[in-house]
Amino acid sequence: MNDSLNRAASINPNPVAPTPPARLALMMLRLYRTILSPMILGIYGPACRFEPTCSEYAHQAIARYGLMRGIVMAARRLARCHPLGGHGYDPIPARNRAGRD
Repeated sequence: MNDSLNRAASINPNPVAPTPPARLALMMLRLYRTILSPMILGIYGPACRFEPTCSEYAHQAIARYGLMRGIVMAARRLARCHPLGGHGYDPIPARNRAGRD
């Protein structure tokens, strides 16, 4: 049990308590990643320019920063996903020690 708590803390340090709308958004992202994403991958092949993928990035951003800020961060990430945009490893930014950004 401690192992799962340690793993969760390493993935999501300083999380905010998810509100019901944030939980709904996280659930919808999980459904997309388990149902729709594999179908899209099967039809079009791999097309992700970033690591983690945009859906993983959105999930992590909402879990760590809350619904509104997470959506804004995910939208900015999606806006960079074009042929002239960046690529490679692009994690969500870490929160500072005081918990403020």
